[in-house]
Amino acid sequence: MSHCNHRELNNISEVFFKASNNFKWVSLFVLEELNTVAEQKIKAANDRPYSDFCGLSPTQMSNWLNFRMAAARKRQVSLTDTKYYHCISRCVRRAYLCGEDKATGQSYEHRRGWIEDKLLELAKVFCIDVCAYAVMSNHTHIVLYVDDIKSKRLSDKAIIIRWHKLFKGTILSHKSFQGERLDSAQKTFLNKDIEQFRERLASISWFMRVLNESIARKANKEDNCTGRFYSQPSMALTLRAA
Repeated sequence: MSHCNHRELNNISEVFFKASNNFKWVSLFVLEELNTVAEQKIKAANDRPYSDFCGLSPTQMSNWLNFRMAAARKRQVSLTDTKYYHCISRCVRRAYLCGEDKATGQSYEHRRGWIEDKLLELAKVFCIDVCAYAVMSNHTHIVLYVDDIKSKRLSDKAIIIRWHKLFKGTILSHKSFQGERLDSAQKTFLNKDIEQFRERLASISWFMRVLNESIARKANKEDNCTGRFYSQPSMALTLRAA
């Protein structure tokens, strides 16, 4: 059996150390190359348009969503600039608004009727016109026109009647509608309620809220589940003439 002296052992250790460092360097180089390729592929996939996003890429959709979360609705909607708005609502948990689930074969086409009926109902109550809409498999596009002049022109009684068609109202609003006499303090509070009703009847946020809550309740009941049906409050995008 051969033996190595101290000098030979040192030489062997030095060679082994250099080889280990070279291996580590090669490994790090390969990992960096793999990470670069992976990042390029992910970026290409995120920049590719998808039919589920109506021709938008995931990056563009993410930018829209981030803008929606960053800016409050009241800052997005400026009636002095335009009264036309394009609202988008998207479902979560792979829920369907219409079409057929290819995995289970179940049809959800009847839900398109839910949305159409509710849009017609809300257009008769709110001071907002539905200019166009499209119901996709997992999201909706709705173009709305805010008629704020109409909301200001309506009488207090007309505002109360419209509000009661969708909401319970207040004790004072019911008393006023039934013709009961109110004292000065009650009239003051009633006027504040009416102004709030008037403002909300010309609000895109309230329009989309009532629409989406109605559809979400029906869909959750049909799916026998609870929780969110839409991913977040709908986006409101301004529409201006070219």
